Amino acid sequence: MSASGRRRVVITGLGAVTPLGNDVRASWEQLVAGRGAAGPITAFDTTDFAVAFACEAKDFEPTRWIERKQARRGCTVDVRVYACRRMTGHRSRVASPTPSQRPLL
Repeated sequence: MSASGRRRVVITGLGAVTPLGNDVRASWEQLVAGRGAAGPITAFDTTDFAVAFACEAKDFEPTRWIERKQARRGCTVDVRVYACRRMTGHRSRVASPTPSQRPLL
């Protein structure tokens, strides 16, 4: 804790899966370029819905990062595990974490 009694937080790595890109660099480049990510929904049939567009994460294949047995296609857990693994990979290049430091999902 700091002298003011507030907890301090240090960001030691980044990981992202967004509609703009499947990593921090791609997402940031698309954001800075002013590109949008909204488009037709492809994850399910939208016939019975009033809205047929959204911002979906595209080309995300969890089995590239998670064992096939553990991957649950379409599940947000896959995205969090992937982003966490990307973050810890980034973190190891940025700082030397102590064993007590764990990624926050």
